[in-house]
Formats: sequence, structure tokens, C-alpha cells
Amino acid sequence: MAINLFEYEKELVNFLRNQDILSTATRGVTTVTETFNGNASDVAFDLSNTNVKNVRLIQITAVTQSYGTDYSIDFDGSNPGRITFTSPPASGTNNISIQYDYGSTDRIYPDFPRADLKLSSYPRVAVNIISVTSSPMGLGGDSDNSALLVSTVVFDAGMKSVLEKVNTIRNSIRSNKDAFYNFDYITPNAIDALIKSTDRNDEIVQQNADFNILNVVEVN
Repeated sequence: MAINLFEYEKELVNFLRNQDILSTATRGVTTVTETFNGNASDVAFDLSNTNVKNVRLIQITAVTQSYGTDYSIDFDGSNPGRITFTSPPASGTNNISIQYDYGSTDRIYPDFPRADLKLSSYPRVAVNIISVTSSPMGLGGDSDNSALLVSTVVFDAGMKSVLEKVNTIRNSIRSNKDAFYNFDYITPNAIDALIKSTDRNDEIVQQNADFNILNVVEVN
């Protein structure tokens, strides 16, 4: 299987939103829990809010389900707000519980903020895969061993606030390094120096925390 950069970034953004690096109030989102009835047949369930930002917890009969392995999420595809299980949930009344955040905006994104944003639009967190390196594996070179460099960038008006958020990101990812679906593990790489964003009139400070995703085998 080849690397899907979009899926990698989507999972990382969902994870960071769930870690409350920025509060739900700061992000402008609302947390709700919806319940559904399983019937041992249906696998797809549509949330009442289509502008879903992140899914925090899914349980079936109080058993926690794992992203990717047990279910997938359509954030902005043809059926936004749809949860699809890999197997039909068992029959039951309100036995499916889904907790998620929704809203018309956010401040944690898989891209970088525009330079023309007002000071009130910060803090913000960007997540971006900035490089992929690969080397052939096997005698015929039919597969590749790939490594990805992931950069998270915190933008805020104060150095202390930036440092605290960068530290939280690093500790959160480090503590959950093997808890992801799309890759086996992710590990800290480096934290760069604090710098002023010159394209934001030096009012905003930013700092990178970078991570490595290693030993991703891509098979043709």
C-alpha cells in the first residue's frame, strides 16, 4: 500500500484536536454525544451535525472502538459526518455512543494560517508533512521503506504560551507514539527556535515541533 499523505495528516489533526492543545472555546467548536441503535446490519451512521471537526470517542455497548480498525470518518467527503464501521454493530437500544466536536471554524489545521489574519485569530496550530524519503527494498525493488518528517507549528502572541503548547504537543504525541492507525509509530525529532513571524508584523511568535514517522513499507 502506498502512503496517503491526506489520511496521515487527517489522523494527526484529529488527534491534536482531541488532546485539547487549544480549548474547544478557543477553537470555536462544541462537544456533543449522540447515540444510535444498532441492528446487526447497518454499518453507516450519519451524525446530526455535518461540520464535524474531530471524533473523540466511539463506544459500542460501552466498548471503546479504534479509529481505522473499527471505524472510519467522513469529515469532508461525499457524506460529511458519516461514521462507517468495519462490522455491523450488534442490535441494541442506544448502544452506539459517538462523542465529537463540531463547528463552523477551528484553529488546528493541516496547513498554515494566512498572513493577513488578525491578532484575535490566534493562537493557531498547523500540521504539515514536510518531507518523504524512500529507499527500495527487496531484490526487485518492488517495495520501498519510507520515512516522513512531520512538522507541527504553534503560532501565538506570547513566547510562554507558544512554549507551553509546543511542550504539550510533544508530550502528547510521544506518549501515544504507537497509538495511530495509518503508521506504526511516530517519534520526536526536534524543536526549533522561537521566532517572530515577520509577515505578521512581528506580533506573533511561532515555534516548530518536528516528528519522524519511520519504517513505512510501501508495497507495489
